[in-house]
Amino acid sequence: VQRCAAAEPDRVIVKTMEKYGRGRDPHAVAEIVARCFLDAGLDPERLGRAPDELAAVRQALDWGRDGDLLLLLSHAARGDVLDLMQELDAAGWAPGQQLPQ
Repeated sequence: VQRCAAAEPDRVIVKTMEKYGRGRDPHAVAEIVARCFLDAGLDPERLGRAPDELAAVRQALDWGRDGDLLLLLSHAARGDVLDLMQELDAAGWAPGQQLPQ
């Protein structure tokens, strides 16, 4: 987290992944990660939170603009994320346009 924050990203979106909570409150791990980013110096205005992986991807895509580099770390909902990307490609979606529901 410290190295990532040191790169001064424009946006970090922390997602909740209930399946990997290891018995904790579903949001506890995401809040630990968010706190680590803030403690490493990330501006709170650059930190987003999402209730799940697909919502995090949609939030990132909605935020991004043409020419931006988005690093989408997908794990639990990889299939859903890939489906979304294929749907957007087929629809001719481009960064800066409104995402379809």
